Amino acid sequence: GNPGGALVAMEVAKRRRVLPEGADRAKASLDHLWCRAACAAVSSGHFPPRPAVEFSRRREVLQLRSHYEERVRRLCQTAEAPRESFNRWLLARLNSPSGHAAGADPLLGGSARRVSLHDGEEAARSPLGMQASAASVLHGELMTALPVNLPYIKSTDGEGQLVNLQRYASALLGLFEECSETEDIRAACTVAVQWAEDQKRNSKEPARQATEAAERLAELRRRSLPLVRNRFHDAVCDLCADLEHVADQAAAAIAQQHADARVDSSRLRVSAVFDARRQAYIFSLSDGTETCPGVEAGGEPEDTCTDGSGEDVSSPAAETAFVVSAGSFGRLSAALRRSARLAAKRAQQPNALGAPADRGAMASVAELLAAPDCVWDMVFCLLCRYDALFGPGRKEGGGFHAALPAPVFDAIAGATGGPHVECFASPMLCRGKPWRYCSLFGDLDVFFGSLGSFLGDVLAPESLGGSFEVNPPFLPAVVVQMVDKILASLERAEAAGVALQFVVILPGFSPKGRSARPEYAPSSVDRLFQSPHTRAITGRQRREFTFGLSFKTDRQWPQFAVHSRAVLLQTSAAAADCAGRAGEGGADRDGPPPLLACLNRAWGGAQESDGDPEAADVVCGRGA
Repeated sequence: GNPGGALVAMEVAKRRRVLPEGADRAKASLDHLWCRAACAAVSSGHFPPRPAVEFSRRREVLQLRSHYEERVRRLCQTAEAPRESFNRWLLARLNSPSGHAAGADPLLGGSARRVSLHDGEEAARSPLGMQASAASVLHGELMTALPVNLPYIKSTDGEGQLVNLQRYASALLGLFEECSETEDIRAACTVAVQWAEDQKRNSKEPARQATEAAERLAELRRRSLPLVRNRFHDAVCDLCADLEHVADQAAAAIAQQHADARVDSSRLRVSAVFDARRQAYIFSLSDGTETCPGVEAGGEPEDTCTDGSGEDVSSPAAETAFVVSAGSFGRLSAALRRSARLAAKRAQQPNALGAPADRGAMASVAELLAAPDCVWDMVFCLLCRYDALFGPGRKEGGGFHAALPAPVFDAIAGATGGPHVECFASPMLCRGKPWRYCSLFGDLDVFFGSLGSFLGDVLAPESLGGSFEVNPPFLPAVVVQMVDKILASLERAEAAGVALQFVVILPGFSPKGRSARPEYAPSSVDRLFQSPHTRAITGRQRREFTFGLSFKTDRQWPQFAVHSRAVLLQTSAAAADCAGRAGEGGADRDGPPPLLACLNRAWGGAQESDGDPEAADVVCGRGA
């Protein structure tokens, strides 16, 4: 009775018939997708990856970071850039439509369709505006952080809440010192500062102090918001537009350098030194006179840094060198070898890819990966790219690159049928067999086995079936597209009878507080919760994640805990398959969905927040 559903089912079935049936269907499907992603990388305009160009790209991004921080400082004396705000802006820019456009720089993105932030904050922060321009996301974040960016303080920390109230009130007093129109707000700030001083001398009731200080700060923000907007709106608009313009110029400069490199081979070569004490490789660019790859380092260290164990270890200056542990380097090398074998095999099969241009592209990939220095050059490019994305801080960007602990991936794979795909991963932290992964940089990560961007057109989950783990950076440009793709894939898979499921991780998410955090795109998250395919949602608990910079050491990097929820979405066929597997193992059919039960057991160490009504174990969804 549903002609539309029948057409969808036929289309999905047609896609699935392209590949062989049987036990090797999943592997053949994913290998075919990888070949398509590799061909796209060859035609992207950024092939082949060049260490000298990648290093220049990183330098442009570092200069852009410095330019941004200086512009923020110029806004007012108390202003400072919100932590990770540049990273959020860059990720939003890369995941916007212009970031995926042909000719866009893989790290700096492309020229966005401009949204006039001067037309008003409501227009700038509309869903359309957010998707069209990463600048609008940054605009909202900066306006919230003015006139002073306050650190996060626990709701029960009375002393911290008092300090925040004092800092904010003092910043307002300095900002509106000589403005007659702000007499009322200045009087309120004076009262707030004095009250906070009095409360510091009376610390007998810290819980009450914390609550009242937070309430006074919220009221002061509410009253001062129109004045702050009037004072800074235009200046912040200009800052955001300038940042976009400088990024466009940097992208154009890199494109020109890449074009010049095709005829002017750089004298710079990759140097990789093995630090025996740290059991890690240190990569840098040299003029060809330094140590060859694989030679152990000797002598005194040029600088020191700290890995996850807390030990000071040797490394060259952090501005010019990149560290990867011996274990991580081995995994990256193995990934390159697997890609080389597959590319060589497909290049020799006349009918494997169809178009002659694709066969030629695959031959180019095979030639690149067979080069003697390929491993060193490609790993350098990868480390350089992700270092530029994270930022130069010792632990900056690690949260955006965090991953679920390995036992959680193993539990999901053990409880579900394949294929298994990480939707937002990287070559450094992907789980490995039986998992395949998608990642941000299709022009570079693909040579390490990536299937390209999950948000791109190459990957169609409904044609593959299986299990998809989704743990993205929570930005409007990502979340809106992600939810659209997940729900559309589930609808199409349901119509075709395909077993498909998604485990979506929401770190830090709280329905009560999401309206104050624009990165969650609330309407999109609500659509996930309310989908008929949503089987269950875990309670909001503190869960441990693998830190995003842990690829720098083989020692146990301390995991960090974040309040998180997991959402399980399944087609009917996937739910039946999981129930059947659980039944074979004697699982409790009356308990939570088997897959979430496995996830909860593997993701040990969960801690509930005291008095948090959202910390219930599992909430059944509409599809349960």
